[in-house]
Amino acid sequence: MKPKQVALLSFLLPFLAFLTNLPLAFSDNVYPVLDVMDNPLETDSHFYILPANRENGGLKLAKTGKSNCPLTILQDKSEEFEGMPIKFITPGDSPFVETGTKLDIEFVNKPGCAKSGKWALFSNEEDVLPYVGIGGEFQDPDGKFRIQESKAGYRLMFCVNSGSQSCWYIGMSDVKNNEDGRRLTTDNQSPYDIVFEVASEDNKIIKSQNGIHNTEKNNGDEMTERDLTRAWKCGSDERNSKCRATAQCQSIQKNGCLAMKIGVERFEAKLLLDIHN
Repeated sequence: MKPKQVALLSFLLPFLAFLTNLPLAFSDNVYPVLDVMDNPLETDSHFYILPANRENGGLKLAKTGKSNCPLTILQDKSEEFEGMPIKFITPGDSPFVETGTKLDIEFVNKPGCAKSGKWALFSNEEDVLPYVGIGGEFQDPDGKFRIQESKAGYRLMFCVNSGSQSCWYIGMSDVKNNEDGRRLTTDNQSPYDIVFEVASEDNKIIKSQNGIHNTEKNNGDEMTERDLTRAWKCGSDERNSKCRATAQCQSIQKNGCLAMKIGVERFEAKLLLDIHN
């Protein structure tokens, strides 16, 4: 058996028991992945990956173990931290990111000590579960990520490029208590529900092109654009005025204004009025 095959087999064996819990019947129907404003994710834009339940913050790179380079992806503990922007690399010429499509995820900015900013799955003897990081020191299986829709938003999967379709959901794990955040690890039992938000600089360009105005006050509270674009973080608490917030803006996909109304699991964007009236 070739060395590469041996390495792949040794990586797969500890996780074969999990595969029976993972639905691998991918639908032939693909749909555009949407951001928190219900706009399709475009491959030439940058995004933040954020928790759908708004517990803790975005994603960052950190030094872990014996590494002198920040190669491990952690979820920051602060809800105010949006994270490091990422981009998607998809096959073909489609300008949009679609569900079920094999793709690469890459940080827009990588440390100088890292060989690549692309995400990969890593495993070594010191760690119980394979974890997500960027190009560095340890052998990783050859594979791609996929995005699957969930009730709360979306979920990431990692699929190995082998003879059989071997995939794992990506979850969160407090692998080591002394690390400043939670690792992204394989987890078919408790997958990590996420949403996507346009990164700051890209967001400014979109707002400029589409005439989006500042938010208004609601019930005496000062509303910020951040409150609106993350309206889903309020959960089902309809007593919170921020969950009933409205924004006077021009829709990117429609001529009208969007009213942000929180749902139990994710907010809905509805046409409020025609700006031409």
